[in-house]
Amino acid sequence: MKKYIGLDVHKEATSIAVLNGVGKLVMESIIETKAATLLEFGVRVGIGRKTGVSQSDNYGNRTDSVSL
Repeated sequence: MKKYIGLDVHKEATSIAVLNGVGKLVMESIIETKAATLLEFGVRVGIGRKTGVSQSDNYGNRTDSVSL
C-alpha cells in the first residue's frame, strides 16, 4: 500500500503527516530532528527501502529517489 509522508523539518523538531494511498490522514507526529529518530519513525510507519524525496524551499524544487 502506498503511503505519502509530509515532513516539515526545522532545527529542533520535525512535524510529520502520513496519508494513505487515497489521501486520508492516518497519522500525525512531532519528533526531534535527529537522523536516528527520523529513521526509527520511517521503520515504524513501514516505508520501503526505496523512497522518493521531494524538497521545496526558497531556492526552488528538487525531487530525488533514495535507497535506505
